[in-house]
Amino acid sequence: MTMALKGLEGDDLVQNLRNFVISLEPHIRETGTIDQVEETLLHLEENDQNFHKYEFVKQLKRKIDEQLGGQIEEEIEKQTTGSHEGNGEETLVNRINERILQSRPYTDLSRKLKKNVLEAVDELMRNFDAEFGEGRHRNNSFPHADRDKYFHGSDEEESSCSSYNQESLMFMNPEHLQQLAEKLKSRDPQMRQEALHSLNQIPVIDVVSCDSWPAIKKILPELLSDPDEQLAVFIQKFITRAFTSTSHQTCEIYTILAEHLISQFHSRTTYIPKIKNGLDINKPENMKMLKLFRLLNEFQQETTSYWIRYPDRYLEMVLESTLNLYATHHMGPVGTSAQLTPLHFVALLDIKAQWFIKWMHGAFSRMPLLERLQKYRPIVENAVRHCLEFSASRKVPFDVMSDISDTLSKTSIEGKRMFYTGAELEYAYFIHSVCLIGRILCFVNGRTFFPIKLRDSEDPVTIKKLLVAMVLIVVDPSINFHVTRSSAAEKYDPAKLVTEVLKGLCSSEQVCKTCLFKDEITSTLLSPISHFLDVADHQTPSESTLLHVADILCMIASSTKGRRHLIYGEKKDIFTRTKSSAAHIIAEFTKKALLKDLPKEAGQAPSQAVIGAYLYICHQLYNTCEGLLVLYPYELHASVAKAWQQASQEAESVPTPTPIEDDDSSSDSSSFAAKESYDLLHWEDTLRDNLLNFASTAKGILLLQQTGALNECIVYMNARYEKKLQVSKCEKFGYGYMVTQVAATAPGMAALEKTGYLKALISELWAVLECGPSDAPLFTPKSWPVDPVERISHKHLIRLLNVLSAFPAVYEVLATRPLPTKDSYTFREMPDTIAGFLDRLVLLNCPAKFHSLFNVEQSHGFGLRVLSVMISCLDTYLLLQAQYKFQECLLSDQSDNLHHSDSNEIIVDCLSVERNNILVRSYQLGGPSERTLPPRIIQNKENPYPYPMFTSYPIPKEYISNQGRSAMKQDNELINFLDSKKPEKGKLWLEKCRTILVKLLQTKPEQVKGKVVQKLLEQAAAVMTTITEEAIFPLLQFSG
Repeated sequence: MTMALKGLEGDDLVQNLRNFVISLEPHIRETGTIDQVEETLLHLEENDQNFHKYEFVKQLKRKIDEQLGGQIEEEIEKQTTGSHEGNGEETLVNRINERILQSRPYTDLSRKLKKNVLEAVDELMRNFDAEFGEGRHRNNSFPHADRDKYFHGSDEEESSCSSYNQESLMFMNPEHLQQLAEKLKSRDPQMRQEALHSLNQIPVIDVVSCDSWPAIKKILPELLSDPDEQLAVFIQKFITRAFTSTSHQTCEIYTILAEHLISQFHSRTTYIPKIKNGLDINKPENMKMLKLFRLLNEFQQETTSYWIRYPDRYLEMVLESTLNLYATHHMGPVGTSAQLTPLHFVALLDIKAQWFIKWMHGAFSRMPLLERLQKYRPIVENAVRHCLEFSASRKVPFDVMSDISDTLSKTSIEGKRMFYTGAELEYAYFIHSVCLIGRILCFVNGRTFFPIKLRDSEDPVTIKKLLVAMVLIVVDPSINFHVTRSSAAEKYDPAKLVTEVLKGLCSSEQVCKTCLFKDEITSTLLSPISHFLDVADHQTPSESTLLHVADILCMIASSTKGRRHLIYGEKKDIFTRTKSSAAHIIAEFTKKALLKDLPKEAGQAPSQAVIGAYLYICHQLYNTCEGLLVLYPYELHASVAKAWQQASQEAESVPTPTPIEDDDSSSDSSSFAAKESYDLLHWEDTLRDNLLNFASTAKGILLLQQTGALNECIVYMNARYEKKLQVSKCEKFGYGYMVTQVAATAPGMAALEKTGYLKALISELWAVLECGPSDAPLFTPKSWPVDPVERISHKHLIRLLNVLSAFPAVYEVLATRPLPTKDSYTFREMPDTIAGFLDRLVLLNCPAKFHSLFNVEQSHGFGLRVLSVMISCLDTYLLLQAQYKFQECLLSDQSDNLHHSDSNEIIVDCLSVERNNILVRSYQLGGPSERTLPPRIIQNKENPYPYPMFTSYPIPKEYISNQGRSAMKQDNELINFLDSKKPEKGKLWLEKCRTILVKLLQTKPEQVKGKVVQKLLEQAAAVMTTITEEAIFPLLQFSG
């Protein structure tokens, strides 16, 4: 078949291919090896946005559409309409591709194109210098540069088609690099510029691996110090290209840059600005210094992604040169003012010390970094000194918040601030120091720096002293912090930044215990709210201060050890509690704030946002038994309920906003009314949510019921539970646990039933086991069940058993309620009560119930598993047997499962095995020594189920334990000890009892059961309640 290949043959193809190859030059120059070139060309379509604009690509695409387009469409139609088996769209595409690639038209087109392209390539190779010589396809900035000096290769190599012989494209002439090194040593600026420009055209990996690299490396520091601006641009470009490569040898260039900066600060000829004079970026020397620090910082943040691939020497060189630079101070004349340090420049570019945070993230770099910091301790000492000095003065310039921006390192300097005052530079250094110290304190080896002995301080600085100073920045800011600032200014509010650092320490329970669980730190942190309880004459804390303190306390209370610290204090003495502990102060403040009972002398009452924040801290405490015991005297449940009722009444009285005419005054009043309505609704939800969280404990449920708000809280919980909302900012999950607690009581179960929770639970379960309420078709069939309870229904099983785990709940929903049995059921009729669930899935005592189920075995097996768990509670078992006669129903089902009417052999299947287990479990009560329960699984053996089945009681003797009565009555040392008459039982009796028990458990554990355990618990518990140290919840009176 003859095909017209216009644009893909002859001179047209040569011209198109020539232009295409020329366009690839930038991509090839960015690579360092042949493998990288091949990888770049393979992914060219993904990375080159102009790929489809090249004439060669357009002609190739046109020819494919012309020759194969019809066949492709025909194949797609054939494959999609035919009845082919497959796994999805990917298999279909692969099948179509395979058919096209094996077709005759594709083979002919491919063969012809290959022949034409090879001829065109040969033509281009024969005239390589003429086709691709320097100056034919791009302008040369330096006309004296001769392309022959860049590349070398023989005519035979250039005419060869082997990619490995194309030295002229990939490998540099060592002599040429040697010449560049000589030019760099020259004092002629023009020659140096030309050499640097040429050096920037060569892959960096070739430069650092060539024989001339030692000579080039030796001259780089001198080039960095050269005042020529054009030369500075070229050298910075060379360093930038080096840092963008992933070669392990880039650490040498990084070291050169760091050493150059060190020399600038050590040199007496280099001018380093004084702090008090500020930093003027308009000056070329300052601009150049800032750009070099920016290169340094960006490398520090990027190198963490790949330095683990390189030899340990790479990491050692980077760490050593960096810390050596940051520990440097300018050696100025004695008595002169302090001058900028390297960390001042870094703080401007990376104000939150992201470089240090990234270096401390992985163990690979963290250990070496902390070890070397011991050598360069001035870095840590200066950071600590700066934090202490800032805390002591707490002074900040008015405009610094909106002026300093961490985006300086991410964008060009042009268009940004051109001058920074001394106060701004010091503030940036302070923020950098706070973030650095905060990260150091997170690790054990970092805390070994403390205590730190500062030069001008008599006492060493401990962690506690440092953190108290940092907390003072949060709780006692200067008057300047109370002025209104923009959002940009708020971002760099020192109180907010220190709060974030302290919250970071709280994220680890062990770190928080070591650093923050000190009474002095806690009392300092609580000083703003103590102000409202103590009407002494001092400044009223701002709302932001109170919220920052609440954020920190909230993080502390989110862990078990943190809650205990707030409740008991630093000594953790649970027997000498006083009302001066943090939990009591917080609870008292919250209660008085809710009831608006704070002293008027304390100043303006706290806002609803503040009250809600501290109420949430109380919520974190009282949703545990331990915390509720401590906070119970404050009757927070009554205070929250009263405030909630008032908020509900106010929300009802607020008029609903309505659209009005476009009048300015009316518009303002309408927006104010809408905001007021929204705030009231939000406040109402906050109070209701905190009231609901009393339901986390059994005692809390009783308190919640006493408030009369149980039903409203359950409705609120059900609404959030259906939307899968997070419980709180520190708790992602917890409503399932709360439902279990609520369902353990009769009032709670009644509230769950009224809110529709049980109905929704059964509907979701039915949709999984049988069918949903809608008639939507399923394109993907359900997996065939292989387990008694499939994974997809396991979660629903747990949710159902959570609400049926306690007898009061079962009694509430089943007592005196008959089964809603019908003569017939529709296929999509689903139950909506627990009694209906038992009727449809457990007690299948009529054919209509079997016929109404789509998946009888799976659904009935699920119901039997629920019944098995329910009857583990003896009270529930008696209720179900007395009310529904479930044993007789199961025995009847077993009788219906006989091989034939005149046989006593029961068919063994999953349902009969499950029924057999329930019948034995419910008839023979006791532990493993009193009965033998049959398994729920069938073994893959000759006799798959060796246990006998039955259709009437009593159960076969195989299920009754044959353990001799003599073993049950056997005397032992523990029984004799418990039966002995001791006139006085105390600590000595308890210790001896423990010794005997441990000895018996080690030698004869089978004898520690039954009445022995009963006697042990009765006597030991009575003795433990009389011993203060052994009491779990001692009933102590709180002292003032």
